[in-house]
Amino acid sequence: MTAPFAIIVPVYRHSALAGEAIATALDTGPVAVVAVDDGCPYPETRAMLAGWSARAPGRFFELHQPNRGLSAARNLGADFAIGHWPDLEALFFLDADNRLDPHSGALFGDLLAAHPEDDWFYPNFDMFGLHQNHHNGGPFSIALLAAGNQCEAGSLLRRRVWEAGIRFDETLRAGYEDWDFWLQAAERGFRGRPVRQSFFRYRKRPESMLAGSHTDDAQIRAKLHAKHRWIYGHDRIARAAASICDRYAVIETGDPNSAWTCTDPGKRQASTMDELFEGFHRAQVRGASVWQPTQWVISRPGILDALAERGLAQSVLWHLQTGLRTADISVARVRPHPTGRRHLEQFPPPEIVAPRNSETDGRTRAMRRQERARENARRKAALADADILMVSAARLGQWQLAKRRREPADRLAAADVGLLQLDLDPPDWSRTGAAPYGVLADVLTRLGADTGHRAHLETFAGWRNDPHVPAPRDIDAILATHGSGAAPFPVVGRDDELAIGFVVPIFDFGGAEKCAVALASALTERGVACHLFVYGNAPMSAEAWLTAPFRSIHQVNDWHLRRWRDGAYLGTTMPAELPQSLLQQIIAPLLGMDAVVATGTAALFHGLSTLRRAGVFVASWEHLMEQTVYHRPYGTPNLGVAYEGGLDRILTCSNALADWMAGQGVPRAKLLPLPNGPGFPLAAKDATAARDGRQALAAAPLRVGFLGRFDAQKGADRFLAIAQACRDLPLTFSMTGGAVVGQADLTPPGWIECHPAAYGTDALNAAFDRIDVLLMPSRAEGLPLTIMEAQRVGVIPVAADVGAVAEAIRPGETGYLLQSADIVAEAIALLTHLSQDPAAARAMIAPAAGIPDRWAANAEAFLAALPARTGAGERGKPPAA
Repeated sequence: MTAPFAIIVPVYRHSALAGEAIATALDTGPVAVVAVDDGCPYPETRAMLAGWSARAPGRFFELHQPNRGLSAARNLGADFAIGHWPDLEALFFLDADNRLDPHSGALFGDLLAAHPEDDWFYPNFDMFGLHQNHHNGGPFSIALLAAGNQCEAGSLLRRRVWEAGIRFDETLRAGYEDWDFWLQAAERGFRGRPVRQSFFRYRKRPESMLAGSHTDDAQIRAKLHAKHRWIYGHDRIARAAASICDRYAVIETGDPNSAWTCTDPGKRQASTMDELFEGFHRAQVRGASVWQPTQWVISRPGILDALAERGLAQSVLWHLQTGLRTADISVARVRPHPTGRRHLEQFPPPEIVAPRNSETDGRTRAMRRQERARENARRKAALADADILMVSAARLGQWQLAKRRREPADRLAAADVGLLQLDLDPPDWSRTGAAPYGVLADVLTRLGADTGHRAHLETFAGWRNDPHVPAPRDIDAILATHGSGAAPFPVVGRDDELAIGFVVPIFDFGGAEKCAVALASALTERGVACHLFVYGNAPMSAEAWLTAPFRSIHQVNDWHLRRWRDGAYLGTTMPAELPQSLLQQIIAPLLGMDAVVATGTAALFHGLSTLRRAGVFVASWEHLMEQTVYHRPYGTPNLGVAYEGGLDRILTCSNALADWMAGQGVPRAKLLPLPNGPGFPLAAKDATAARDGRQALAAAPLRVGFLGRFDAQKGADRFLAIAQACRDLPLTFSMTGGAVVGQADLTPPGWIECHPAAYGTDALNAAFDRIDVLLMPSRAEGLPLTIMEAQRVGVIPVAADVGAVAEAIRPGETGYLLQSADIVAEAIALLTHLSQDPAAARAMIAPAAGIPDRWAANAEAFLAALPARTGAGERGKPPAA
């Protein structure tokens, strides 16, 4: 016979029930039924199957196999059907204890014809035995499928899915094999569709295979997570959810009617206030099937745009949402910082003042009233002065449904408020528009007046109960569960871009930070999306060129991140264990990255296993071994050695440091030297002009300069001794930098020209313009950026041969190395020689200028070290909804 679809019925032990299932299957119309005896020990099973073969020849087929499990039985039956009927359109899997309604055959035909783009059709959960009715959760979503199986095994499957090689995993005999099947199909790009009509009856008994599966739930889920890294890795569940519905509903107070939604603030969808309220009510009534933004944001006009221009909008929204874990409302205040520095700090919500017994705490009722009044005033002040506020849709719903009706002002006054303070470079916006506090009060007023509208919508709520499977209203909890316990960072929809996160403990113009900026710039030129994560306890610089390469900037300030109290490894103190909630908060945003480069952020090492399990490539970047006053080496490279087993790669600023770390036991294959180059950008024409201007000085006295910290490690005391000895030579001396607190004895004398530390590119160029010789008599170095910066503009580096300095200087060609035991005496002799023929000294400028662009080579080397992308659902492209 020719059949549009075949129904596959695996049989094991359910002899009598299987006969009932087969009867309902044959009653659906001109279909074929294939029953598979999975080695059932009961003789009545074979007798029952033989009876159906005799009763329905040509429509019923029986197959037999030794007991191999439910998956193997389904596979055998489906393979037989596909091979036996070339014109077969679809398969349906009916377990032996379930039933089909008589109209199922007609419904299957309608579904296949009406929805050619869908690949399988799954039913509602209509149960008999233990009578229950649950709907299937609304539109199909990979995000929800990853959290729990919304697709019953009793589903209609198009032939093309089976022919693509998707099979039930025969090693999963403890349960959830159908969930695994749908995940396989989704990985290959196939998509399901929920069926609204009733047609399938699931027999629910107190003890069933599904109930047994729940006993081993954690173990089976772990297997599925390991098998399906295409969806459980990185932040793919969050990105799949974002492709269905935006996370934030945003209202700007300047326009009372317009609104927009977003997950990533850079990708907005226009909306209106009426649409937001309509969607809110629909989600409140049918939260198990309706997708709507889970957070409401009210902002003064233009502030989110200004934050987006600075790469901070994602970070602010993330902080506000994180604050809602302990507060009813999160607010942000943005203040100008005239020095051009940015600071992001989150304060916990105010402590709730609970009533106390005056007989035990000694306070009168009046005193308690005054305390509550002060607390309320503080909360009102935070709300009234807010530039941005966020409240969850769930909290708005609770306030709307509260039995005790309260005025919006009273409701807000009693709310717990979390505060986020931002100090930014001088803003290019003004605090126009109504205060967000007033708009939120209006929202609450409207919600209170919309009870009739809600009651109208509830009449369409449907008769089925909400599903036991994950639903749209659970999405925040789902994302937290699969995001290391915290909200994922709102950077989604990256298409095929590679995303790399640079993690630093401080961002204030240090050498390590400049290396991160230089490498990020070179990667950005190659189409990589770079993101900056500042995990420490200090403000960050707002220099435009420092932040320019980064698509987004995220800062978490917490003193625990800079706490060194967990013993020492090779003389270097290790980072203290982080509070679990803080560890979750610093790890979750990094799950959206393909690779993470940690530079001196030792606190991150506590989360290495979580990142790597999610498929994030993790590297540390080591720069410098320092010395104590007793000349004992210490520094973060020791911690790189300590945590080497949890890292994919260790990057080093020089070949010498890579050699040292190999000597400490790090495998060579894990080490990737990225030799330093110049630490700030300079156009080629400007570098040429600087060299030409210096050569034009011809026989003028050489100008000798010191750039850096005025401390012993940088050799500032040696510089002063050298300058004093050469004071009578035709040389001039200057120092650019600052003294270290507590080392006043290194303060330069008045006859040495001093300049403050240079932070901006203009100040740095000026610092090099006023010297011809860079003198670096350091006691410890890595591979100083300053040497390459000097060579680029024709300044002659004269440096102590410490660390990896020798990798940057060819003696007598691109600079000089001080190698003797008496650095001061050797430097004095060299400067005396150079002072006698300054024109000859300046002849060194040309070969130094020919040093190739190291950062371009470093970017290529780093990209080559990353694992290859595999599959559509792997790095880059997010899975479709």
